[in-house]
Amino acid sequence: MNCLRILTALAITSAIQAATAPPIAVFVDFESQPSLQSVEQMRTEIAAILKPSGLTLDWHSLQDSQSTNSYPDLVVLRFKGSCQVRNPPMDSELGPAIEGAALASTVVSAGHVLPFTDVKCNEIRRYLQSELLGRQTAKQEQIYGRALGRVVAHELYHIFAATEEHAKDGVARSFHTRRDLTDKTFRFTEKETTTLHELKWRALLAGEGEAVSWR
Repeated sequence: MNCLRILTALAITSAIQAATAPPIAVFVDFESQPSLQSVEQMRTEIAAILKPSGLTLDWHSLQDSQSTNSYPDLVVLRFKGSCQVRNPPMDSELGPAIEGAALASTVVSAGHVLPFTDVKCNEIRRYLQSELLGRQTAKQEQIYGRALGRVVAHELYHIFAATEEHAKDGVARSFHTRRDLTDKTFRFTEKETTTLHELKWRALLAGEGEAVSWR
């Protein structure tokens, strides 16, 4: 009997691990026309960061939010300023980067983290100015898109984990250096990945077709 229980538990665990949680709908709104290459790089980077957790995203334009589709969970990202990297402005145009300035912010109300985030494109571009100047446009797009992805992933962690707390290291850390945002690889630590992975399991165990709140 014990062997049967063990085999059953293993089979259930294997099935859950092989399954995929329903994608989380992400609605985006850009204050001005963005660089398409940077946006694509941003999505690629976010997918790579979230992959170990098993969480996936389904991207939409906020202008399409009037559709009749319903989503059990969604996030709204508003990109403020210009998300373009061509001809980056000089310090004299935007002012020098302020160390420690917020690159994005997520709404918190009565202690609850809400799924609404503002991404500050100008601040991110200004912060990365030294990394962008003098490079070919394609490389600028890659660097800027990668940084956007890491900034957004940081805010998504706050939303999905329903916490204002930060990690000691990795994407969920409170402050990111220029190197953090531009190196080839920058990910969540094992602890934060485990937290997000447990959210996937909770969604799967809740039952197919049932709306599940991450919060």
